[in-house]
Amino acid sequence: MVQQVWDLFFAGKEKEGRALHYSILPALQLEGVLGMRYAKQVMIRRGIFKNTIMRKASAELSDDDMKEIDRIFEIVSPWMKDISF
Repeated sequence: MVQQVWDLFFAGKEKEGRALHYSILPALQLEGVLGMRYAKQVMIRRGIFKNTIMRKASAELSDDDMKEIDRIFEIVSPWMKDISF
């Protein structure tokens, strides 16, 4: 989605680019706070990974973390592109 922000700006669609940027900011901030566990949870939800197993130990996501991810997904889902392999 970050790439989509740039694409919108370079296409002269500043208003749309800013709307998307402001919508994804909570997701970017949460990624900074929760780290790789968050990133892997997003990949699971997108159908890319099947688990959050990690070589380096890190704290599991809490129920509150998962609720926040749910909330963020609602906000950004209109801009998510289908992922095909």
